[in-house]
Amino acid sequence: MRSAKGIFSAKPKVWLVLIIIAYFISRFALLKTGFGLDPDAWRIANSAFDLHFLGYYHPSRLPGYPLPELIDSILITQGWIATNLATSIISLLGITFFYKILSKLRMKLKLLITISFALMPSVWINSANSMDYMWATSFLIMALYFLIDEKVCISAILLGLSSASRMSNAIFVVPFAYWILSSEGKRNEKLRKTIYFLCLTIVIAGIFYIPIINEFGLKFFPHLPGKMTKILVAKNLVRTFGLLPCIAVPLALIYIVSKTIITKSSRRRILIFSIISMILVFGLFAKIPYEACYLLPIVPIILLALTTGMSRKALLIISILLIQPSIFTFRPQKIIDKGAILKNIRHREQQLDFAKRIISEASHKHSVFVIGTWLPVVTYLKKVEFLTEGEMIYFERKFPNKKFWDHEKDVWFAYLLTDDDLNYFKGAKYEIFFLPGIDEANRKIYGVDLRVKGAKEMPIH
Repeated sequence: MRSAKGIFSAKPKVWLVLIIIAYFISRFALLKTGFGLDPDAWRIANSAFDLHFLGYYHPSRLPGYPLPELIDSILITQGWIATNLATSIISLLGITFFYKILSKLRMKLKLLITISFALMPSVWINSANSMDYMWATSFLIMALYFLIDEKVCISAILLGLSSASRMSNAIFVVPFAYWILSSEGKRNEKLRKTIYFLCLTIVIAGIFYIPIINEFGLKFFPHLPGKMTKILVAKNLVRTFGLLPCIAVPLALIYIVSKTIITKSSRRRILIFSIISMILVFGLFAKIPYEACYLLPIVPIILLALTTGMSRKALLIISILLIQPSIFTFRPQKIIDKGAILKNIRHREQQLDFAKRIISEASHKHSVFVIGTWLPVVTYLKKVEFLTEGEMIYFERKFPNKKFWDHEKDVWFAYLLTDDDLNYFKGAKYEIFFLPGIDEANRKIYGVDLRVKGAKEMPIH
């Protein structure tokens, strides 16, 4: 039997194998429970389903997330286990390349930092669902590795794939361009490389957006929802990353930036790259702060910045704080509560159960059921039901993400209803129902009061 000392002195490759095994074990319960808690994960599944089975591509939501939608369309026949597993594999590649970046730059505690990145709640959860966050982040990490390795062509291709997963990641061309221009060599040669990098990145990403541009033209950016209050944004950040990391990490960054800028550190180039990236990402987030996970691509770069000047003890503390919300959380009523992972598993199970209850309750023929963000979940489950029974699947080609028609019962499921929608359905003698709370959302967004218009609340809670 090997001693404890022998185990902990094992070679990095042995540790990586053990981490890979632990990685998939830790994700297993999430992989088999729906496409994810975020309704957008189900929208991606519907986009993939329609492309595979109906031969029609529509983005899950604008401006489009074509790369994961395309890959998922190949895997959708095997359901959510296959698409979630694809996300897990690409995420594992990203985590592995993050370790390789830390190794290449000779950063301290590289294994611990990698583990903390893999086990922080936002990464853990989004590496085991069908969302696009970790697709974009993983390709970004790989692009950064090859940029540091001076393989500009490969880096540009990977950044293009990252942008094809989430268009917002295209902003990283700016810090990537800085990295090339700040490298050693002749000015003209560096400028040529930078232009080549930018053009190749745009071409690779642009290829994936051709179907969307063809359908919507160049005006394919979504209408943004109402403004978010600062309190709500703060709550989202704490729920996604944890309270203590949201306090400790900004303080640590302020310390690192001030220390490195003043003392002309050899890590200055890495830090400037990180600062440019953070300014761009946080600036964009300030404009569209609707989901805290929009910040996920900057997380590995923040960790990279922290390793440039923090002591081993400080990095150990930061790593523990990053992982802690995954395992347990603090609540005023309960002091210590379940962590984000167990909560996510339970909520995903409840999501599936409630969606099936909606379908079961929607038994009135010639009716409309307004179900808000439950629409993509119900739509996918109904499509699978029709496919299993060999029935035809009908959908609104113009607004596939807003309505779905159960032709057997002549039942419509709708996200929300505009005044025109309501007048049409009432004119056609449809009975209209809505989930509890949806009437308020409908009134806020479209100014239409479903109750006043004669709609009834569904007897479901």
